[in-house]
Amino acid sequence: MTAPQPEDVGLAAKIMAGMGAALAALGTWAWAHTHKRIEQVDKKAESKASAEEVDRHRDHIGKLFDKIQELGDKTEIRFFSVEKQAFERHIELLNAIHSIKK
Repeated sequence: MTAPQPEDVGLAAKIMAGMGAALAALGTWAWAHTHKRIEQVDKKAESKASAEEVDRHRDHIGKLFDKIQELGDKTEIRFFSVEKQAFERHIELLNAIHSIKK
């Protein structure tokens, strides 16, 4: 084997440096182009999804509040029913205690 000549090393280094610079430029362009497209898609998705999402959430929230009101009404009716039964039983118990003869 012979040692590489200084002119050969310089030429190979220049070729490799040129290929590296071209590859770096191509990578930089691809990086910038890809991120620019991602930003455009994100902006489109945000503006489109925002209006649709807000409307969908508004509908869901409205339904939830309706259900809460409905459950509140049912709970109030049941509470008054239980309260009435407890009061009637309390009166019956007091009458039973009072009627016990000593």
